[in-house]
Order: sequence, then structure tokens, then C-alpha cells
Amino acid sequence: MKTPPLYRTIEHALRTHSQAVTIDEGTTTAQVRATMRDIMRDRPDIFWFSHQWSYDEATQRLSLRYTLAEPQVEQAKKRIKAVVEADFRRIVRAEMSETERVIAVYRWVAGYARYNILSAYNQTIYSVFIYRNSVCTGFARAAQYLLQLLGIESRLVFGHLHDSDAESRHCWLLVKADGTRYHLDPTFARPELGDLLVASGEPRLLTGRDGLLYNGLLVSTDAMRRTRTIEDEDTLPRCTASIPDDVLHECLHAPQLVPYSGEHSVVPINAEGTTADSYLYHPLSATSSGESDEQQWVVKVYRDHVSQALREKEYRAMSRLNGCPNVLSMNTKASTSDALVIEQASCLTDLLRCHYYRLTVHDVCGLLTQVIDGLRQCRRRGVEYRDIHTSNIYLTPDGHYKLGDLGSCRIVGEEATSDEGGMGSPWFMAPETIVHGSFDDRSAVYMVGMVAYFVLNNSMPPLWEVYKENEKAALNARLSGTPIPAPARLTNLPGGPTEATRGLWTVMKRALSYRVEDRYHSLDDLRTALSPIISLSGNVVVVNDGSVVDNHNFRSTERNHMAYTVDPCAAVPDFCTTAASDTITVSNGETPDFCVTAVNPCFDTCPPGAFPDHSVECCSTPEPSHVHMPLTHVPKPSIWKRLFGDKGASEVYSSVYAPAEVQTESRMMVQVFLHLLRETGKVEDMATSADKHAERRGYEPLSCKLRAGEQVNVELSLYGKTRLYHERQSLVWQGHLTRCVFAYFVNHGLGTSNLYCVVNLYVGDALVGDMQFTTDIVAHEPRPLHAEITAHRFHHIFISYAHEDAHWVKAMALAYRAQGVDYFFDSDKLRAGDVYTERIFSYIDRADLFLLCWSRHAAESDYVARERAHALQRAYPAVSPDKATLKIYPVSIAPRAPLPDDMSEVYHFEEV
Repeated sequence: MKTPPLYRTIEHALRTHSQAVTIDEGTTTAQVRATMRDIMRDRPDIFWFSHQWSYDEATQRLSLRYTLAEPQVEQAKKRIKAVVEADFRRIVRAEMSETERVIAVYRWVAGYARYNILSAYNQTIYSVFIYRNSVCTGFARAAQYLLQLLGIESRLVFGHLHDSDAESRHCWLLVKADGTRYHLDPTFARPELGDLLVASGEPRLLTGRDGLLYNGLLVSTDAMRRTRTIEDEDTLPRCTASIPDDVLHECLHAPQLVPYSGEHSVVPINAEGTTADSYLYHPLSATSSGESDEQQWVVKVYRDHVSQALREKEYRAMSRLNGCPNVLSMNTKASTSDALVIEQASCLTDLLRCHYYRLTVHDVCGLLTQVIDGLRQCRRRGVEYRDIHTSNIYLTPDGHYKLGDLGSCRIVGEEATSDEGGMGSPWFMAPETIVHGSFDDRSAVYMVGMVAYFVLNNSMPPLWEVYKENEKAALNARLSGTPIPAPARLTNLPGGPTEATRGLWTVMKRALSYRVEDRYHSLDDLRTALSPIISLSGNVVVVNDGSVVDNHNFRSTERNHMAYTVDPCAAVPDFCTTAASDTITVSNGETPDFCVTAVNPCFDTCPPGAFPDHSVECCSTPEPSHVHMPLTHVPKPSIWKRLFGDKGASEVYSSVYAPAEVQTESRMMVQVFLHLLRETGKVEDMATSADKHAERRGYEPLSCKLRAGEQVNVELSLYGKTRLYHERQSLVWQGHLTRCVFAYFVNHGLGTSNLYCVVNLYVGDALVGDMQFTTDIVAHEPRPLHAEITAHRFHHIFISYAHEDAHWVKAMALAYRAQGVDYFFDSDKLRAGDVYTERIFSYIDRADLFLLCWSRHAAESDYVARERAHALQRAYPAVSPDKATLKIYPVSIAPRAPLPDDMSEVYHFEEV
């Protein structure tokens, strides 16, 4: 359906992260509001915008504010795609009907995320895919996003549950599957919402074998009316049918969805930290008893440069603190000193970016009190927690604030080492800590006061208003004793200050005293000072209260020095945890560069003036009673070995750039890069400098484990009706970005309209993955687009060989073992009593790579002949390269033999 010009203009502005856009003359605010509503109902993939805008009819200027800055948006898109590709797509098969696909979406969304009214970004798909915690709008939009990927029509629907608060709205979907329209409510698939559904009028809960509820699956309009009213019902198609009884019966008896390949699903959510990367852990899990693990975890995996002493120190600290009510808990069954498995919660920095996260004076005091309690719990167990700032404070689904990230802590009684680590972010640290490296209880009091300041000052540091063009000057002014002004949210309150806000600022001022002796002498004293403020009338909203505050940009002017912290739940970066300023030293005596990150992307694009809360679609189902589910723990020996491989190897990525279209009688260039994740920006710059049309679209790079000095072979093959081109180049990994370039001249008269292209990546002689794309051959000027790349790392490898060649093939098997993949090498896999033929053919049927070691002995082997014939049924040329489910990698080894007739013309046999 063609969209109106206003719709296209605003959508383009949102997708390009524009701060402002000029609208056609005569456009009214009501028209903008209606169009904005339509866009956000139609486009669930626009997750970085939450109806925060202002429009001036006189100038036709529409100003926009975003919850995520543009760099975070691009990273988030990659993380969402990783979740979809790694976990969701495994349950969708080509032969499924539309109805079956809708059921798959319903089950996956409800099983992957849980309902949590306290989650961050919970009006968007980001909350579901990355945080795995959301409310009804997030659930509905995530389902809509997946349905759009599957080509299934759906739209958001809003209403009110019968037994809900008058101001509470609920959101679900209307879908069209196999020609029939239904209502679909994935939120009420969550078992913890069963009581709420019954209270709203549902006569009977339909509980499946997997623990999910099926009352919201493919429902008629009349059935929906039992539990809710439907907004704008007269404008919606009437759904006359509900799910057929036989289909419902199958759903109720379907087994629980388990992670792909039966393993623990680990998806990266953060790869921009200085010391560690964060991963999702257990998006879904199941045990032999059918019990599910409702506790959600993330994995903090240290990078290679982090010393073993620092890793072990944090592991010991987390072990000591396990069970503390205000410190994130650790899964002791799965954690190691190299990878900590920690409970997932919403980071305070992220919550502050969400306009619906609102705090009263009472709430702020409660937050500070729980932070103090966490610090006291640490001290009682012999841990000095020093990295106190908003990115290290988390809100759990049950409403508790907890401390996280103990990398900068000190364990009492242990001797400090040279790699002890810094003591926190310079924007939160006390002056004496920054300048002299000293830290005591009064320094902790100062940092707690600074947490309160950031919360109440729109996530901006003190004196930023004065030194808005120079954040280093703002920091140095505070260090020199310049008085700190009251935070914006305590000075710009509608109706003026109250007794509670004045009392809170009085406590904060003392906590933030420049002179150490003027502060509260202990955390206990600070907590005592907060108590009478809590008892005052604290219902004035002081965070995200909708009032007009002139928010200036807080961004680093030294972009080349930006650094990020990594915490278990921090999917977006915050303040640098190393000290700042040329005059500042940390406890180990180092003098680091000045480095600051953007504090709050929510305000990065905020123009002067008001941003009314236009969040008409911001809604949540009333909070349910909490349901405790039994935990399922995993033994630790094998998972880290499988997932993270050799400690001496680094995670290296391979990116491909190639044109989406190429003109006949011209040269086609394909660039292949090896790089670290942090070098992605450099890769894009290099690709663009070599090819002005280089623009990556919808691409996730291939990863592998490499040691310094290891050789990587890159092979490019181009196919038309037959293979047209083949070339191999070699690279040596030296720990930083490197590349190779292929050039192919596209002759007129190739007899094909497109080139199917495959880049194979070999580590040594082991083929570890491929990257595939299609380039169209055009007679006209090619469009400035880059090819969409599909990357695939091989996970199940069958090695076919003659036993006389076992001494050579063993080395190949060891190469795959080093990459941490599953391979079939019969001397390793077959045991006495096995039915050899059955085991071998069964493995070939599930393999994605068939390694054919061709020699004179193999040519004479009956087993190799049968294995090769079985594999060719699923591979090229019996199946076109883009549809083949098995890739054959043939190598020629000594003593060599003539190549098999059915493969010699279509396969390149690498001589090894």
C-alpha cells in the first residue's frame, strides 16, 4: 500500500536519526500525531524512538528525540539479528503454513522473554530480543517484527482489560494467516499472567505441556471481548474464527522449545567493552524432567589482555557476595574465573533513558538506600566496592536495586597487585580518589551522592551547564572545589520545590562536599540522613516528570579517546571506568588518557524547547503476582570449552564487501577483511575508500578463533550455470586488521543474469565457514548498493577418507577440534558394537560440511564411494549452490588419483 508523503517524510527522518525535519506547509499537530502513531504501529523495527517529539506549526519544524544514539542503534540491530538467526529461525521450516508460522512466533516470543513491568526499553522489540524482559507492547511488537520477516500480515490493537486500572492499556495483534483473521496476544502466553487473565473474565486457562498459556493464540473477536474492550473496534476487521480444536490440541501437547542444537544458546549483546564481552545465556532451557529455568542469566567473558589474577579476583568476590540482597547473584554451577554467569537485570543507565521510568523523591531515596545497603553487604563480606555509578546499578524484576561489576573491587586481606584495576568512573569519583588514589567510606558517600546527582540532572555531570563545550574543564572545575549547583530536576519542578526536594538536596550537598571532613563520615550516617526524607510527602515526580528542561548535549569532544565499560546487562555503554585528566592517577600509578563517553544518548539529539510525552502507545498490563520457577543448573566443564575455545586464540571476524549489481564489460571487486570486532569501523572506512559504493546491508560477519601468526586462506568462487571463476589468496593474522582483494572481469555473453558467489575461509587447511552473496549483472549503470552477505560457520563436519590415509587426516580433525566444532572422524567417533553404516549415514544427513579426502586409496575404497554418493544427494550439482544443505570440500592428497568424473568439472580439488 502506498504511503502518504507526510508518512514517508517522518519515517525517513526517524530511520536516519534526524534531529529535526521540515514538514509541508499547512500540516497540523494533529496530523503529525496521527502519522507518528501509524508509523510506530506499522514499523516495529524502529525501536530507538518512543513518541518523544515536538512540532511548531508556525515554522513547520518537527523536532525529534531518541532513546538510543545512532552508534548504539547499529549495534542493537546486529544483536537483534543475531538472536533471530541463532535462535528463532531454527524453529521455522519452509514447509510450514502461515498458521503454523504464527504459532511458532507465539510460542517463541512467550518462551524467550518474560513479563517484567520494570524492564528497560519495554515498549520496543529491543527489550524482548536483548533484555528478554518486556510488557505487552514489547511482546506484541516483537511478534509483529517476526511476522513481518515471515511475510505475514499483522497490526497492533489496543484496549483495556476488564479488571485493570482505568489508565492501564493493553496491546496485542490482529493477524491474517492462511486467509483467516485472528487476534493474537503473546503477552498472555506467559504463565505468570494467568491470574490476571482469569480476573479479567477468562473462564478457563489453557495450559500447554510447555508451561505456556494458549488462551491468546488465534482468537475470535467475541472470545477477546470476554477479557477486554477493544479500541476503535469499528475500524478493525471482525474475526469470526478461533483456532481449530485439533490444532489447539497439538499446541497444548507440544514439547517445550529448547535452544538450537540442544545446546545453551549464547548470543552476543555487547562487544564494545575494554575488558570483557557480554552474552545472553539460557534464552530457553529445558531439562530431562521438563522443568524450565525462569532465572535469566548473562555471561561476562573476559578478553585476552585481562590478566588471570584480575579474573580470579572478581570470581572470588562474586562468590563471597552470592546471596546478598543488593548485589547481582552469580550462577556458581556455570561460572568460571574466565566467564561469569550473572543474573540479568535492567541497568539504571538504560532505565533513565526510558521516558516511562519515573521516580518520585521517595523512589530516589529508596534507590540510594538500596545502593548503600549493597555497599554495606559488600563490606561485611570483606569486599570493598569502589566502582559506584549508574551503569553498575541494576533493577531486578522484583523491584530491588543491586550492584554489579566487581572488576574494580578490592578484597580485604588480599595484597593489591599491579593490575588491581581502576577505582571507577571519574565522573562519579571523589576528588581525593581521582587526584591521590585514596578511597574510604567518605569517598563512597561522595559517589553515592553523585549517583543521585546524575539521576536528578538528566544523566549529566555537575557544572556541565557552565562548561558545556569542554567536559574536561567541567571535571577539573569540580576537582578544584567549584561549588556544585542543584540538579535540574530539583530546581525546575512545576509548582516549585517542596519540603522533600529541599531535604534531599540538603543531604546531597553534604554528601558531595569538596572537603572530606565536611561529608557524612560513613554510609550508615548517609542512610540515616535519608530516612526522614522518605517519611515526608514524596509523591512529587522528579525523574521524567514531563517538565521542560533545557537539556544540552553531553558528548566527548575527543572522540578518538572514547572508551566503554562492559557489565553483564549493559547493552549500551556509559562512562569510562578509567580515571580522567592528565593530572589524575589510579591506584596502580598509571596516568591514562582523558576519555569520556556520551553520557545519555536520550539527550544527544535534544534541541532546545519542550518534548511533550506523546507516548500514546506506551502501555503495560497491570503488574502480576510473581511466580517462582525452579532453577536448572548446568555443569561447567564443557560449555566454555565449546563456546569460547582456546584461551590463546582471539575471536576474529571476516567481513566481505561486494557490489549488489555489476555492469557487463566491467571489473567486479570483492574485498575480504579479517579484523577484531572493535575494528569494524576501520573496515568500513577502508572498504569505502576502495569502492565508493561500499555499503554493508543486513550482514553479520563470520567469526573464527585465530592465534597470532596463523595462516588464513581465502577462496572466492563465482557460479553462473557452471563455475566461472576460482581464486585463492593467503593472509597471515598478526592480531589486527588485514584484507585481500579479488577482481573478476564480467564478460558480455556469460549466459546468466546473476553471479552466485561464495567466499570460503580456511584456517590452515580446515574450512571453517563460508560467506555467500548474489551479484546481478545489468546492462545499465549499477545501483550504488552492496550485496547482502549470508555468513555460515560450519558446525557439523563429516570427514570421508580411506584408512590408509589416517595419518594425514588426523591433522585435519585436530584443526577442527581447535575451532571448537563438532566433527565426525571415525576413529574418534565409532565404538565397538556400533552399526557403522547407520552411524555414518546418520551423521552425513545432519552434517553441513562434507570433507572429501581424495587419494588413490580413497578411489579404491567402497566406503568412501558410498559416503560420497550419499553426500552428493544434498550438495551441488544435484542441488543449486544457493539451495544446497550440504557443502562438499574436496581435497587431493598423496598418493593422488584421477578426480571422480561426476565432480571434476564442477569442483576444485585443492592439492594438499
